[in-house]
Amino acid sequence: RQRREAYMPKSFHMGSICQADSTNLEHVPSNSIDVVFTGYIDPIVDPLGLLDPEEDVSDAVDESIERCKSADEEDREIAEKEQRAQEEWFARWVTEMVRITKPGGSVIIEDVAKPICQIRQDWGGVSQAWWTIAVAQYGWDVDVDSITFEPGPRNPDRYKGRRYNVAMRKLGGQI
Repeated sequence: RQRREAYMPKSFHMGSICQADSTNLEHVPSNSIDVVFTGYIDPIVDPLGLLDPEEDVSDAVDESIERCKSADEEDREIAEKEQRAQEEWFARWVTEMVRITKPGGSVIIEDVAKPICQIRQDWGGVSQAWWTIAVAQYGWDVDVDSITFEPGPRNPDRYKGRRYNVAMRKLGGQI
């Protein structure tokens, strides 16, 4: 309710809810939804496909964390490539979300994990600084000044300081 009141146009009234895969919303017309919301964007575990299929996914996370801590240049390069792949994955979701949002509408993403090399107790995600960079890099029609962050998620004891929520407004329209 707080996010709705903070980010919705004054004329907003509750309408339909559409559930779908956020990376493929081609069935939804562009500029058609007032508010686009998603909870946790699942990060890619083993984004470069380095894990042996027999291994447990937690092994991939452990290996990524080790690469982050490593002094070896090759390990650090792989860690950076993993982060870029993670950012591309997030961009796929958000690009679709921005595309279907009406001008002046809001895009809200809850429970965003920070990068695995920044917070080594999670699956990996994107930094808060990434959002502003991504607007230009991916051509999102978003007001950069509207990007706001809040601590997240709903379970602060479990994820305290490791995740955050982000909201942004698409350019155009009346607020």
